[in-house]
Amino acid sequence: DVGGLSIQAAKGRNTALLAKLNWRFHTEKDSQWAKVLRLKYCSNRRLNSRNEARLPCSRTWRSMKKGEAVFKKGITWVLGYNSNRSFWHDNWTKVGILRNIIQGPLTTESNLLEIKDVASLEGWNWKLLQLEIPEDVKREIQATPLSCVARNQDKLAWKPSPKGFFDLSSTYLLASEPLPDPAFQGKWIWKLDTLSRIKTFIWKCMHQSIGVRDCLQAKGLQVDNFCPHCHNRPESILHALRDCHVLKT
Repeated sequence: DVGGLSIQAAKGRNTALLAKLNWRFHTEKDSQWAKVLRLKYCSNRRLNSRNEARLPCSRTWRSMKKGEAVFKKGITWVLGYNSNRSFWHDNWTKVGILRNIIQGPLTTESNLLEIKDVASLEGWNWKLLQLEIPEDVKREIQATPLSCVARNQDKLAWKPSPKGFFDLSSTYLLASEPLPDPAFQGKWIWKLDTLSRIKTFIWKCMHQSIGVRDCLQAKGLQVDNFCPHCHNRPESILHALRDCHVLKT
């Protein structure tokens, strides 16, 4: 911890530097090193893998992942004109990521909503949202400034900094705080008006406890995670229940 001489703990300092590397990765997109890492480790197939942490990677990428939690804790998005940020999954409000505080099932269309789909200069179209937004959260959303200038684009900002620029001092304080365990987002399951076995099945899906190949591989079993029916995509729970065209027929 910080003592009388303002000496910083090595672990917190190192984590803050790794968070800075994440910041540079997202803000220096045209730099050669960022392009190489993005092409190598940010493909859709890799990002959709259930066991991404076990996939082979370089020492640099593995180190960046250690600072990712602190990076995500400190960032926010300043919305540009017709923002294409995710309404549910990006951190753009003062209350944080909306999906972390609002529970309930979402359709594919609602889950993919972008801010420009819901917001306009006339106001917010709450009817598009499948879930009910609490009034206090609505007020925070309505207080979020929207750009009316077409050349303004979404911009990443650092929340602890008054000017939005990244700084190591505030990042060290974030890194020194214990990260809270993510709350289970499935309490709504037991309030559904349906059969108990259906509730139990949904609960198992939320805990990744269904015997599809992605879940088995994540538990350490040496199995090929591609769907045994269509052989096109990894067999995740969503793929088996919704996306596999062979099972649909």
